[in-house]
Amino acid sequence: MTTTTTKTNPPANWPREVRLMVTRNWKVKLLAIVLAFLFWHIVKSEIRQLPLPSFTEEHSLKQSSGL
Repeated sequence: MTTTTTKTNPPANWPREVRLMVTRNWKVKLLAIVLAFLFWHIVKSEIRQLPLPSFTEEHSLKQSSGL
């Protein structure tokens, strides 16, 4: 008969786990944050633009179509 001993894990050390989670692969995480900010900035600047003129006004189709 074989007996197996189970190894019990020590209780989680939350501050250490959080620090490891943040510092592990920090370069990739920093790059992801920078790219997300850049994407957000581009979208934000596109939304702030003045509305484009309507297609009919831009191509002077209003007079020719009788609208």
